[in-house]
Amino acid sequence: KVEVIEFFMYHCPHCNAFEPQLEQWIKKQGNNIQFRRVHMPATGPNDPEAHLHLTLEALGKAEEFQPKVFKAFHVDHLRLNNDAAIIDWVTKNGIDRNKFLEAWNSFGVTTKLRRQSQLLNDYKIDGVPTVVIDGKYQTAPSIVYNSVKATSEPALFQATLQVMDALVAQAAKSKK
Repeated sequence: KVEVIEFFMYHCPHCNAFEPQLEQWIKKQGNNIQFRRVHMPATGPNDPEAHLHLTLEALGKAEEFQPKVFKAFHVDHLRLNNDAAIIDWVTKNGIDRNKFLEAWNSFGVTTKLRRQSQLLNDYKIDGVPTVVIDGKYQTAPSIVYNSVKATSEPALFQATLQVMDALVAQAAKSKK
């Protein structure tokens, strides 16, 4: 399988807009890829949004809650930018408060949170959404834009997914 990592942020309007097409692309790829997400810690090693994503991941609820968190930010206009607001929101959305806090404060989650910045440095990520394929190819709508001059964001996202198709194929070929 080819590893595909999406670097994103919940509050990013482009990440939110990219999400539905990306979800379809992931389903289309099926067993060809191993997909994971990394939330860019915009405010540093204690970024509450990155902390939320890692905690949801630890609870096995990251994929289920991905659309819910985007909706909270972009449709409901909630400001989930501090611990109290996040904890209140997750408990209102059906996650047991104590289980969430146990994961939130766990050694595993806090260690991963501190390592996020190093991961961004390792992959030279300076904006989102950005996708890294097989640890060696990087693309993003902002990169693809310079080549295709898309006239709309959906067209740009479609072109980005086509580039991702080609990079996954290239990576799979090099693995054989």
